[in-house]
Amino acid sequence: MLKTSLLIVPIIGGTCIVLAFFSLRLGYALHTNRLAFTTERDGNYEIYVADTARDLMKNITRNPAADLGPVWSPDGTRLAFSSRREGASEVYVMDMGSGALTNISRSLGEDGGPAWSSDSRYLAFVTFREGNLEIFTADVQTGTLTNLSRNPANDSYPAWYGDWLAFVSDRDRNAEIYLLNVVTREAVNISQDIGSDLMPVWSDDGRYLAYISDRNSLPEIVIFDHRNGLTRRLKNIAGQWVYAMSWLPNNQYLVFETYARGNREIFMIDIISGKIENISDEPADDYTPSASPDGRDLAFVSMRESNWEVYVMDIPSRRITNISRSASWDAAPAWWP
Repeated sequence: MLKTSLLIVPIIGGTCIVLAFFSLRLGYALHTNRLAFTTERDGNYEIYVADTARDLMKNITRNPAADLGPVWSPDGTRLAFSSRREGASEVYVMDMGSGALTNISRSLGEDGGPAWSSDSRYLAFVTFREGNLEIFTADVQTGTLTNLSRNPANDSYPAWYGDWLAFVSDRDRNAEIYLLNVVTREAVNISQDIGSDLMPVWSDDGRYLAYISDRNSLPEIVIFDHRNGLTRRLKNIAGQWVYAMSWLPNNQYLVFETYARGNREIFMIDIISGKIENISDEPADDYTPSASPDGRDLAFVSMRESNWEVYVMDIPSRRITNISRSASWDAAPAWWP
């Protein structure tokens, strides 16, 4: 079987028959080759899952409302995404074995930006239901909702590893990175700077937390070492803001999107040596890199064929393949874990 977001920025069904057919076709493909993405090829935003090795893809949402931003659970059995099928933006979870779909956020306010716990039991998301941006968690087994941030400030961009939830908050008057222990509920400001600090991303082993900062007037990637509490700043030689980041699984390299030479490019940086390389190197805009679980492939979105398409790069050879191949808008690639 196939075991198988509206992202809120801080202020600062497919039928069972269709799914069963898809499961038979894709169930034993190499997991690294399975990719979910958002597309409007059917006239509205839907989520497709593609097997890039077998050149197969299937619409798994099949709803006239907008379905956006797929995020796989770490165990690969569920897919979270945002949808407006009940009016407001809500966070839904699809069980990829049964096809069952659950509205996990359940509010009249805007909900989005889902992030899974390491054990796939809980889902964090951002909500405006209490008049400010808060981070709630949902127990996907029981449906129980908990306000985890509980602060009058705006809290967003949740990123989960183990018992630790990193997030962005303006509770100290500017955007800062906090670490929240989900057991004790204690939150600590780890960036502590007058600049804006955004977009926390954990390395696969949970040792490092990367985030973006403009503390020195120029955008930098900051690496926080969770073992010893030390931080290092990696200068972005392109000198422009960083828009998205993804770790390679060896936890030594980061790929990121930045504005360079008049367009958006994807760079790779060695966090130890600081060596940086433009790996997309294309006059068209390239967006939102996502590294595969084995670190060999990189999915990203590009305008190189005049519309947003999802491409996969074999990192060692730099060979690039268009895997979405449509005249519509395709975005938000997410690898099966």
